[in-house]
This record gives sequence, structure tokens and C-alpha cells, in this order.
Amino acid sequence: MARVLTVGLIFFVMSHAQAAVETYREGVSSYNGTQDTFLEENTPDTTRGTESLVKVENDPPQVQHALIRFDNIFGSGTGQIPLGSIINSATLTVDVDNTSSSGAQIRL
Repeated sequence: MARVLTVGLIFFVMSHAQAAVETYREGVSSYNGTQDTFLEENTPDTTRGTESLVKVENDPPQVQHALIRFDNIFGSGTGQIPLGSIINSATLTVDVDNTSSSGAQIRL
């Protein structure tokens, strides 16, 4: 069974000697820049850009790899991290929705 990922991204940013915490999560605080899809080994030509789930699986022939991108995080706009900022740390939170495989691992 495929694992379903829900992601959020948190940056701890130092800009001009002032520390700030920026959180980017799709649909929260007007952020809508997350792009995701997945690739599937047995259907390599299938477009998955409109699917609501990102799947990860490592059991042939159902090998699936997730791709996640966060757009518009950096820049001079409201809510963006200014270019030239020092990022002290970043955290990617991934929620996995699959209890069928005890001990299953996902590598990022």
C-alpha cells in the first residue's frame, strides 16, 4: 500500500540581525506555492499533476517516488524570505498515512 505524504516547511531565518520563524504550508496564511506529484515505475508516461495524493512505494512493480517543490518562498514580497537572509535551520514535516506496514521507512 502506498504511503500518503502531507508536507509543511518551516524556516528559521536570520535577516539583518533579527530572528524570525517563517512557516509555509499549502493553504495556510495565503501560501499556495507547493507543487507535488509522483512517478510510478509501471506507468512512466502517466501525468499525475492533478492527483490529490503523493505516493511512495518500494515494492516492484509498484515502485513510486514523490516529488515536492515549494515555490515563491524567497523574494521581496509579503511573507517571503528576503534574498540574502541567513537560514539557521529548516524543518520539513511529513505526515505518513499508512499503518499497514509496520516499520516502513521513507527516505528524504
